[in-house]
Amino acid sequence: MEDTNQKKIHSKTFLAKLFVFVGSLFLFGCPKNSSNSSGNSLFPTCRETANQSDSQQSLILKRMCGGITGSRSYEQQPDLNAINNGGVLAAPTRHNSEDCHNCDGEVMDTTRSRPRPTYEETPVLQQMDENEKKMREAYLNAGGNPKAFEHMMCFFKANHNTNFRRNGGGRIKMDRCKIAIQDFTKPSNEPRLYFLNRCTGKLDPDPSDGGVNPVQSSNGSGKCTKRDSKNRCISREVGKGVLTKASNSDGSKLTPSGFHIMGHARAPGGGQAWTEGMEMHGLEMGVNDQTNARGVVFHYVPKPHKFSCRDGQPCYRTNGCSAVDKRYWPQTKSFLEGDASGGPLIYNFTYKEDEQPSNYCGSNLWK
Repeated sequence: MEDTNQKKIHSKTFLAKLFVFVGSLFLFGCPKNSSNSSGNSLFPTCRETANQSDSQQSLILKRMCGGITGSRSYEQQPDLNAINNGGVLAAPTRHNSEDCHNCDGEVMDTTRSRPRPTYEETPVLQQMDENEKKMREAYLNAGGNPKAFEHMMCFFKANHNTNFRRNGGGRIKMDRCKIAIQDFTKPSNEPRLYFLNRCTGKLDPDPSDGGVNPVQSSNGSGKCTKRDSKNRCISREVGKGVLTKASNSDGSKLTPSGFHIMGHARAPGGGQAWTEGMEMHGLEMGVNDQTNARGVVFHYVPKPHKFSCRDGQPCYRTNGCSAVDKRYWPQTKSFLEGDASGGPLIYNFTYKEDEQPSNYCGSNLWK
């Protein structure tokens, strides 16, 4: 009888200690280090739990760790209901993946070079008409970056009637319907050039009608940083993955960032590898106002080339121009071509713009 009473006392003591321990977890958060005598962890830490998938996390551990979850794929779509209700959406990040090697031996880094900044909805979204809201939904459903869209809409709303100065003289205006976003925070082996039509509220061409949108696009390579024994360049400032450098300087061979208005089609001036292109006019002083003077245009990837810029293959790099595969040139030219008075707005969204707040509308506009 005495042994039975002793066991009951020990059992009640153990339950009381367990209750206090569990209660302290809810009050004070995850334990920094809880190990048994063999050194094995009794409870996973916040960091360990965060690296597990949602299905592996228990409700208790989620509460203990402040709701932390692992990073999600960039291709996962944002919660449109959360956005439309005025919520704050942490912009998605890519999972780290193994480096991919191209056939010339150069490594293509498909991960971002820095953590993606957070994204917060701004009042500009409340000023959109119904077609603009439909356009935004179509863009996000196609894997578009919500911050890039807000920047573009902020710029358009503030400047759609502006006659901008043009490098070389004259004035230009942006088209009221056609808008393009080139998301250079994505690697070149992913579609990152989006054609949007704010007058129809759709992607243009519309994928639901068989169109290809978005498409892959090229960027500038920068200068040579390493040569082999035969003096051939084997490494450049910018690899075939995410664009990590942008420039407004002539001779840099780097793509300019920021807002541009497209101009008319033109032939190369001599010495270029491309055969047909369209002028691009930068609208931000000190950021891209030298784009046209540098001879930076939008053209198609010359053939033949081992980096075709389609079907998930990394893109051919340029001397600063943007480019698409020849297969997509007809639709690109049809959508983007402007004239002497102006043309569609195109936004080169790079790491520089990604670091700006959601209400960014461009800088030092050339009016």
